[in-house]
Amino acid sequence: MGEKIRVGRVYLELPEDFIYGGNLAGTPPQIRAEKPETPEPLENPVEIYRPNDPFQYEIDQARAVASINSTHKPWVRTTWFVLFILGPSALFVLFGYSMIANQSTHSWGDFVVALVIFLLVFPPFLSIWYRRGRGK
Repeated sequence: MGEKIRVGRVYLELPEDFIYGGNLAGTPPQIRAEKPETPEPLENPVEIYRPNDPFQYEIDQARAVASINSTHKPWVRTTWFVLFILGPSALFVLFGYSMIANQSTHSWGDFVVALVIFLLVFPPFLSIWYRRGRGK
């Protein structure tokens, strides 16, 4: 028969095959863990995008951004060149021609101010495009 323990006004009877049977007041039995020789194979993370999960959304978004590599995608460099190098340059040239053509409403000082603004905004885009193209 097992062992009886008093818990408050209730007697609790523990069977003999209970994990702590016979050793309630002492130390628990020793548990040994064995480590296998070969490690478990790592599984590739499942590519699931969970936009409605408030805890996983930012993690998935960071993984998606980190997986973009412009060296394997030449269209990224070309798109950057067209959108941020050719586009602003062409718009500024057209703006400059319109300012020169309408000298009655614009003076050369307005053109110089626009040129200075363009030269302050344009070099960061050009440097980013140039640095990313070299492949570090």
